[in-house]
Parts: sequence; structure tokens; C-alpha cells
Amino acid sequence: MGRALFACMYLLIEISAFFFQVFVLRGLFFTIHTSQA
Repeated sequence: MGRALFACMYLLIEISAFFFQVFVLRGLFFTIHTSQA
């Protein structure tokens, strides 16, 4: 039971970290493009 809960928590953290990275990269990309224009 505890192992399944740990796996679920780990998966949640991995997914949230991935989305956070995508969000930050997209924001950086957008700011670079707007500053160049």
C-alpha cells in the first residue's frame, strides 16, 4: 500500500516538474521573440 502511494506521489512530482519546465521554456522563448521584434 505504501509503495503504491509513493509511486503515485513520485509520478505526480515528475509530471508537475515536466510541465513547469515546459512553461518556463515557453515563457523564455516568448520573451526572447518579443524583445527581438
